[in-house]
Amino acid sequence: MELRIETSEHQLIQAEGSSLTLRESALDYAMRGFAVLPVHSAREDGRCSCGNDSCRNIGKHPVSRLVPRGHLDATTDQRIIERWWSEFPNANIGIALAASNLVVVAPDSPDWLARFQELGLPETFLAATGGGQGHEQFYFQRPSNCLMHRICRAEEYDIVSDGYVVAPPSRHRSGRVYQLLTALPDNVNLLPQPPAWVVEMLTRASEKQPRVPTTSFSENSAHEGYEIFEAVKSRLSKRIRELIEEGPQPLDDRSKLDAQVCTALAALRLDDDEIRSVYEAFPIGQQSKYEERGDDYLATTLHNVRSFLAQSTNSKPTTEREPNQDGSLQEALAPFGDVGTLCEPSVITLADVVSEEVHWLWRNRIPLGKVTVLDGDPGTGKSALTLDLAARVTNGSMMPDDTASDLEGPADVLVVSYEDGLGDTIRPRLETAAADLYRVHALSTLTDGQGNPRPPYLPQDLNIIERIVRTLNVKLVVIDPLMAALSRDVRSNGDQEIRTVMTPLAAVAERTGAAVLVVRHLNKSEGTQAIYRGGGSIGIIGAARAGLLVTRHPEDETKRLLAVVKMNLGREAPALVYRLEEHSNGQPHLVWEGEASITANEALRMLSRDMFEPRSSLEEAREFLRTYLAAGERPASEAVNAGREQGISDRTLDRAKVGLVESYRRGFSNNGIWYWRLLDHGSPIGCQEDQRVPSTVETNGSDTRSVDLFEDIPF
Repeated sequence: MELRIETSEHQLIQAEGSSLTLRESALDYAMRGFAVLPVHSAREDGRCSCGNDSCRNIGKHPVSRLVPRGHLDATTDQRIIERWWSEFPNANIGIALAASNLVVVAPDSPDWLARFQELGLPETFLAATGGGQGHEQFYFQRPSNCLMHRICRAEEYDIVSDGYVVAPPSRHRSGRVYQLLTALPDNVNLLPQPPAWVVEMLTRASEKQPRVPTTSFSENSAHEGYEIFEAVKSRLSKRIRELIEEGPQPLDDRSKLDAQVCTALAALRLDDDEIRSVYEAFPIGQQSKYEERGDDYLATTLHNVRSFLAQSTNSKPTTEREPNQDGSLQEALAPFGDVGTLCEPSVITLADVVSEEVHWLWRNRIPLGKVTVLDGDPGTGKSALTLDLAARVTNGSMMPDDTASDLEGPADVLVVSYEDGLGDTIRPRLETAAADLYRVHALSTLTDGQGNPRPPYLPQDLNIIERIVRTLNVKLVVIDPLMAALSRDVRSNGDQEIRTVMTPLAAVAERTGAAVLVVRHLNKSEGTQAIYRGGGSIGIIGAARAGLLVTRHPEDETKRLLAVVKMNLGREAPALVYRLEEHSNGQPHLVWEGEASITANEALRMLSRDMFEPRSSLEEAREFLRTYLAAGERPASEAVNAGREQGISDRTLDRAKVGLVESYRRGFSNNGIWYWRLLDHGSPIGCQEDQRVPSTVETNGSDTRSVDLFEDIPF
C-alpha cells in the first residue's frame, strides 16, 4: 500500500503514547524495541537546556553527562531509561537508528508532497517534527543489503540510517511539540521495508562518491575542493589525509574527527569557503556530521577551531589567508602540538552531578554496573559458585542469603570461560542449578580475518563483549579466569598495563548496567592480607568496586567460605558457608548453610598454620600451566616469567611440564623462538616436526585434560 496524503494540513490522530509524558513515552518506545537516549530540550524562552546561550543545536543534542557516547549509548533497558528521565524529566527523546535497525526518510522542503507521491512510499509509522509542514519522519526497517552508518541527502529529503532522530512528544525550539501522525507499531520489527529507490540511495551513499552540493556558496565547490586538497595534502599528516579521502569509520566520534580535520586545514591558513569546498568534494563531507547538519555546523566548528588556535598562539582569530603560506604543518602547529592529539579538558562542577543510588545484583556483595573480583584456589568451587549465581539471575531466584536482587525479574547472563567445557561442565552445572538455559549465552571464540577461531582477549575485544551485552540485555558477565583473557602484550603483574584492561572493563559495566564478575586464582604469598592474595597486579582489585574470596573453611575441610575482601559501595556483608555435594548427574551442587562469624583475613591466617595438608608446589605449578596456556600457545620465556611472578621456581615449572606441556620452536638458529602449549590443543602451526619436543612420560587423564575452547556445542 502506498502513502497518500490528500490534505495540505496534518490531520493529527490520538495515537498511542501521544498523551504520555516524556518519561512514559521513552519507556513506551523502548518496550516496542526502539533504542532511546535523552536529548536536551528547548526551554520556554527558546534557549537550550544545555545552558549554552550560543547553542546552535537547540533541543537536539544528547545530554552528554548521561550518554557520553551520544547515540551509541542508546538502550531499551527500562531501568536505565527510568534513571535518565528521573534525573532529567524534561529531556527530549532521541531514537538511535542503527541500534533500532531503522531507516528514516525525512522531507527537507514544504513542497515534499508531490515528489513523494511520484516516488512512492509504503504506509508506515509517521511523525511530524516541530519544523512545521514538510518536515515529517517516515520510519522503515533497515534493509539487510544496506550499509549501516550512512546518511544521504538529496534536494528534497534526507535518508538517514545512522545517528539519531528526535521523536514525539519532544519539544521543538519553535515551541511546537513533535507529534505522532500514525499509531506506533507494537514492535519496531513490524515496520515495512523501504521502497527500492530508498535502498538505491543508501547503496549509492556507501560508494563514497562526491555528493551533489547542498550549499549555495559556489556551483563549482566540489571541483575547487579537489584542487585545494591537491595543493595542501603533502603538508597534512597521513591520518588527516585518510580522514578526508576515506571518511570516518562507523564507530568513530564524528564531531571530534571534524574538529581534527578543520584544525589541520585551518592551521594551513585555508579560509572557511576553501575548507567547505574540501568537505563538499570528499567523503569527509559525505559521512561526517556536516552532511547531516550543513553549513551552520561547519561554521560553528571552524569558529571554535580558530578560537582555539588563536588562544594557543596568543593572536586574534582569522578567517582569511595570511600572506605567509610557505611553512610546513609542523611549523604551523609548533606552538600548540600535534593536530591528531589535540584534546579538550572536561571539568565538571560537583554541584551539577546528580547523586546515584547503588543497584545490586547481590546486595553488599556484587553491584550492578561495576566490576567485582572473585579470588580463590583451584578446587574450592569458584566456577560452580559463579554458575550457581548465574542460574539465580536467569530464573529470578533469591540470592544465597535470601536477599532479593535489584533486577526486576529474570535476566540474561554472558559466560566467557577459558577453562571449562561448554558441554561437559558449564551446561550440566547450570542444569543442576535449575538455570533457564535460554538466558545463558557463552562467548567461546571469535573468528579472525583468515577464518581461524581464537579466544576473546582483553582489552582488544571489549567492544564485541559490550555489543553482545547490549544486544542481549545481559545483566551478569562472568570472565573465568581473568588471566587467560588478557591479551599477550598485557603483563598480569604490570600495574599500568593491567589498568588498560580494568579501566575500560569498568566503563563497559558502567555504560551497560551489567555486573561484571572476574575470577582469579590465588598467589602463593601466604601470611598477607586477603586483598593482596589474588594473582597479578594489585591494580586488578584496585579497579574493582567489590572483591570476594572463596577458600576452605578453616574449621571444616568439607566446607567452603565466601567472604568479602573489598566493598566500596556499601557495608561489608558477613561471610557465608557452603559445601559442594555431588548431584545425580555427577556435577557439584552448592548447598548454602548460612553466615559465619569470620573474616577473609582471619580465614587465611588460620589456614596458613598448616591445619591441613598444603597443595604441593608441583601441583600448583601444573595448575598454573593449565590456566596460563588454556587460551593457546605462549612463548616459553613469557611463561617462565609469569611463573616467577606467581612464586613458582624455574625448576618446579620444568618438572610440571612433563606430560602436560609440549615445547616446540619456530624458526632456526638464533632467530628461533620456543613456544609452550598444552598437549591436547592440536598441532602447532608454523613449526618443523623435528623441532617439536614431545613428552615421554605417561600421566593420568586428570593431569593432561584441557578444555577445547573451539568445541561447538549447542545449548
